[in-house]
Amino acid sequence: MSLKNNLIIIFPYIIKILSRYLLPFILLFGNISCLLSLIVFFQKSMRKNPSGLYFLSSTLCNIIFINTIITSTILYFGFNIDPSGNILIICQIQFYIGFITTILSSTFLVLASIDRYIISSINYNNHRFSTHSMAIKFIFSITIFWCIIHIHSFFFIIKSKDNNEIFYCTLKNGVYTFIIIFYEFIIHDLLTPALMILFSLRTIINVRHVMINPISRLHSVDRQLIIIMLSQCFIYLSFRLPLLIYFIFNYIIKYSKKNIHYWTNNIIIFYLSLLCFFIPYCTFFFINLMSYSFRVEFKRLTKNLIRRYFKKIRKSKKHRHNQVYPMETIQRRARLEMTLQ
Repeated sequence: MSLKNNLIIIFPYIIKILSRYLLPFILLFGNISCLLSLIVFFQKSMRKNPSGLYFLSSTLCNIIFINTIITSTILYFGFNIDPSGNILIICQIQFYIGFITTILSSTFLVLASIDRYIISSINYNNHRFSTHSMAIKFIFSITIFWCIIHIHSFFFIIKSKDNNEIFYCTLKNGVYTFIIIFYEFIIHDLLTPALMILFSLRTIINVRHVMINPISRLHSVDRQLIIIMLSQCFIYLSFRLPLLIYFIFNYIIKYSKKNIHYWTNNIIIFYLSLLCFFIPYCTFFFINLMSYSFRVEFKRLTKNLIRRYFKKIRKSKKHRHNQVYPMETIQRRARLEMTLQ
């Protein structure tokens, strides 16, 4: 048997093993990362900052994404279980959640980069857009906007079937598929990274100006949130790139002749690109640890939780030690009466 034939047999097995053991680890890792980030960003010092609100909102989207999309990927590739089954509405909801959470997460990162640019600007008239109330308005309006825009998934996501009468979720063929591919490329892979890079570079320029000019100063939390924003932009761009390259290459050669070796290589490349795509949504907390303020806030929160835990234990022991039971009271009274007699 040739090497290519061996690979055709081995690749599906590799994908199944990765889905059963690696993806659950990524899922657990992502949940821990998101929960720790939520705990830190829920603190008052972070929550009152506009960028902190944007990062908090982005984290909420990430935790919904990984528990919906990654879980369904584990079931589909690892155990041959389609979570949607033959129920069309579940299929449509999966696509809708995927569309909404990914675009909202990246949009909130863009808003965070814009906010860092504004707060680092020497033009204090622009600072009125970087307030707690404005951040809440932006978050609410952007969420409503994208939820309405992506309502199309309930009309154009279908349950198709192959020659074996097996149903699976897919996009409706034709113009809609082309529009979705074009939309994903423009919004996710071109516009969003471009805005992140633009405002990141402008923020760096502003920060350098602030460091040179002693009159203009940034608060410590603002400086550290800039570091978080730059780190998130870098990770977002780096790990979305493999999937983007895959889709571009696949679209270019879609009309060429393909054999079984092509489809085998195609599925393994797609799967590995998908794993890379999941990483930015699962490493939010550990990327944020690059920020000194985030580390300090996390250490302070951890120490407070540990201190409260041991304080509660000591209080409980002291309460049990001082507690007087009825039987003990009777015995003490009896010994006291015998002594008096």
